[in-house]
Formats: sequence, structure tokens, C-alpha cells
Amino acid sequence: MVSTRVNIRTWTILLAGAALLLAHGVWAQELLWRVTNPLEAEPPPAYAGNLSPFPIKEKPVEKIVQEVQEEEEQVATPELTAQQQKAMMAASLLAEIRNILKDDNAFVPDVSGVVVEGVMIGPRGGSILVDDEWRKIGDTVTVPVVSADKVVQLVESLEGIDANLASIVSDEVKARIAAAGPSQLKITSVGEDFVELSDDKGNPTVISFVSSGW
Repeated sequence: MVSTRVNIRTWTILLAGAALLLAHGVWAQELLWRVTNPLEAEPPPAYAGNLSPFPIKEKPVEKIVQEVQEEEEQVATPELTAQQQKAMMAASLLAEIRNILKDDNAFVPDVSGVVVEGVMIGPRGGSILVDDEWRKIGDTVTVPVVSADKVVQLVESLEGIDANLASIVSDEVKARIAAAGPSQLKITSVGEDFVELSDDKGNPTVISFVSSGW
């Protein structure tokens, strides 16, 4: 009788446990089935070459390559800048020289070779003796032309930057001087120790000298 009661009690416990498990399973199933989504089901967007709906991060490798390129550019920049500055200075000087060469003021009469051998002051004005010839006011003296000081300075500056380019410009200056030819200066005033000459535009040139008791 005792054994029979134990078996009955054991089966009772087992049946009760099974019932609990079954009830829990049914409750879980009912709970899962009761969860509903208020939104309508939608298919995921198709990706056919359009913008990706997912965030795209920059690749570290591309960033490293970009940084290396920037460093290379920084290293090469000073040398390129120096070359560019040199070329710009040479181009600026060349343009300024050629612009001045278009003007007649780029060339001035050279009176360094004019030697006044004698001076004569009379009632009708003064006269000077040049090249064994007496010349009075109104007469002319032929003198060569040379580059103005500004042109000479610019060519010298260009030579310090680009000697080859300066040589080319010097040839252009010589050709321009040859085309201009000598200048005819008119005697406008004569004094005991000076003579004043002027070109066809009225620009004066004064030659000073010391009388030696002619």
C-alpha cells in the first residue's frame, strides 16, 4: 500500500509539472501570436546604382595617401615658388624695357664727345668752336644717342636674373638705337663757360666747360 501511494504521488507530481509546462508553452505561444506590428510590411528599397541608404565611411588608406601627397606638395612648393618668382620678375622687367623702348625718351643724346674748342661772345650773340668750325646760335651739332639711364638699369637688373634674356634685350636696344640714328641738337644759348643745346622737342642739354683763355 505504501508503494502504491508513493507511485501515485509521483505520478501526480509529474502530471502537475507537465501541466505547468504545457500551460507555459501555450501562454508563450499565445503571447507571441498576440504581438502585432501596427505598420504595414514594406520590402527593403532596391539598390540599383542609387545613393546607398547605408552610411559610407572614408577609407583610411585613401586618407593616408592624401596626407602623403600634401606633404610632397609642401616639400616641392618652396622650390617652385622661387622659380616662379624669378620668372615673374624677369617677365616684368622685360615688359617694362620693351614698353620704354617704344618711347622716344628711351634714348638721350650723348654729348660726352662734344668738345668746345673756343667761345666767342659778340653783339649778335655767342658762338662756339666745335670740330674746327664756328657755330652760332641756331646752328646744330650732331651727336649720337644712347639708352636712357633707366633702360640701362633695367637691363642690368634683368641680367642679374636671366643673362640669356638680358642679352636678347640688349640686342633689341642696340637695334632701336641704330634705327633712331644720331640726334641733331640746336644751339640755343652760349655763355662764357657753358653752351645750351636742345632737341627737336625742346628738351635742353647743357654742356659746361672751363675757359682756358682762348
